[in-house]
Amino acid sequence: MKKIVFLMVVVCLNFFSCEKKENKQKTKQVFLEKSNIDDIKSSFNKWWVYHNENINFSKKFIPADHNLIGIDKKVFFQKLLTGNYICFLEIKDGFTFYRLHGLKKPFDKNISSTIQQIAKKELFYLEKINEPFPKFNFYDIKGNNFTNSKTKGNYLIIKCWFINCKTCVKEFDELNKFTKNHHKVNFISLTLDKKEDLTKFLKKKPFEYKVIPNQEKFIKEKLGINEFPTHILVNKEGVIERYFEKAADLISYFEELKKSENNKKENQIAPPSPIEN
Repeated sequence: MKKIVFLMVVVCLNFFSCEKKENKQKTKQVFLEKSNIDDIKSSFNKWWVYHNENINFSKKFIPADHNLIGIDKKVFFQKLLTGNYICFLEIKDGFTFYRLHGLKKPFDKNISSTIQQIAKKELFYLEKINEPFPKFNFYDIKGNNFTNSKTKGNYLIIKCWFINCKTCVKEFDELNKFTKNHHKVNFISLTLDKKEDLTKFLKKKPFEYKVIPNQEKFIKEKLGINEFPTHILVNKEGVIERYFEKAADLISYFEELKKSENNKKENQIAPPSPIEN
């Protein structure tokens, strides 16, 4: 009997210990001390390293003012566009916040000009979301034709790239794996290169997307894109849903999207069977 009681106590202690650790992980807080903030913004290089490692506007986040109060995303980027603010990652109660922090003189002007460029791009993307994808009539290097009407009804994923972009080409392997898991999705890549150059290049470095040559004008004028690679997710209605700079962010977002769709289907209640007289 004593052994049983002892075992029960051990189990309970382990249970509460595990639960405590689990809750601790869930409520992990990340706050930057003022000294750390001052150090990060003391030079462009320090800020740039921090920004690249911690800030990713393609992912889900809560835009917040300096008091960690949530604000509209457009207002957030407009503040950054002034060049008078930068932002820092803070995690509270499991939520990811990007918190605005005012720049006070003197500070490295390269920080200000760079965050302005980033904010300008993000505002452009924000304005394009929920707009119809521009009309197109593409022919890939194999002669296949793609239009808005032909791709509507399924997701359309666009990748903008060119041969000499090392980052663009480095993504091929993970994107090739991605395409194999989503057969109904329209995967189209728009390139700056000529058909002849692409044909030679793709023999050495295969890419599972449909490759459309000579699209510099469409990419820059219709899509307003000047950075490569850039990925665009277009929903089944032909409307722009999201922009991504990294293939990994696109893949992560899309997998969550499909998972959410599948859960909704599974949770749908089947209609009752008709009652027979």
